[in-house]
Amino acid sequence: LDGRRFVDLIGTTSLEGLMDLLQHASLVISNETGPAHLAVALGAPTIVILGGGQFGGWMPFPDEIAPKNARFVYRKMPCFSCLWNCTQPHVKGEAYPCVAAATEGEVRRAVDELIADESIPCRT
Repeated sequence: LDGRRFVDLIGTTSLEGLMDLLQHASLVISNETGPAHLAVALGAPTIVILGGGQFGGWMPFPDEIAPKNARFVYRKMPCFSCLWNCTQPHVKGEAYPCVAAATEGEVRRAVDELIADESIPCRT
C-alpha cells in the first residue's frame, strides 16, 4: 500500500502462527473468513471485504456493537443473502460479483480511516 510494509503469508502459516500474527498485526485486511473473525476478536485493526452470501449473519456487525477498530467494505446488491448460490453472471473460480464489487478505492479509504483514527492504537 503505497510503500507501506505488509506481510503476505498465504498458505504458509500454522494456526498458532496465524493467531500470533493477528494478535500483533498493525492492520489486517481480509475477506469474511475465519481469520477475519479471529482478527476482530483479538482486537487487531481489521478491514473485512464482504460478499452477500450470508450477509448480516455474522458480519457486518450492527453499528451498536461493531468494534471501533473494524471496518466492513461491501456494495449491497439485491441478491444478498443467497447463501452463496449466486444468481448473478460470473466466471466459475473467480470472485462472486458481490465480492468483486468492493473496490480498491473503498478498501484504501477504510485503511486511511483506521490509520487516521488516533483513538485506535497502532501496533508494532
